[in-house]
Amino acid sequence: MTIQTNATENLIRRFDEAAERFDAAVEAGSYRVAMTQADRMLAIAHDIPAGEAYRKAAFDAMGTMHQWRTERSLES
Repeated sequence: MTIQTNATENLIRRFDEAAERFDAAVEAGSYRVAMTQADRMLAIAHDIPAGEAYRKAAFDAMGTMHQWRTERSLES
């Protein structure tokens, strides 16, 4: 059980780090970095046992990226 707990904690830590980088990239206006971090969040969230809240946060980040892409294409 300890190995699984440690693995889950590691996944959560990696998710949190990606989320922080995502937020910073959105704030800085860096679309590519934000998209990379949103993808990373989604991939990690799928590996977290009982991680519904993490999956929702990752899907919200992907929704932000979709909205951002739409707004950018309308500006062009």
